[in-house]
Amino acid sequence: MMTFPAILRQALWSQFRDYSLRLVYPVGQTRIEKWREKKAIMLTSTTPDGFEVSFEYNRSQIAELSEAFAGADLTLNDHADYARRLG
Repeated sequence: MMTFPAILRQALWSQFRDYSLRLVYPVGQTRIEKWREKKAIMLTSTTPDGFEVSFEYNRSQIAELSEAFAGADLTLNDHADYARRLG
C-alpha cells in the first residue's frame, strides 16, 4: 500500500513526460493534534470518501510548513511554478 503512490506517480511521469504531475486528492477534513510524549504534532487529513493519512511533524518541520503557507501565493495558476517558488 505504501508503494502505490510512487507507482502511480511513476506511471504519470512515464506516460506524459511531465514531472510536475501528481495524483491529488481533495481534503474533506483535517485534524491537528499535539503529542504529549513528543514535541511534535500529528496532522491527519481525510478525503470526502474516507481515505485518511496522518503525518508527524517536529518543531523544525512545523516552522518550515508555517513559512510555506505564510508565503504561499494562492493566485498562482501553475502548480509547478508554485513548487519551484517554495522550494
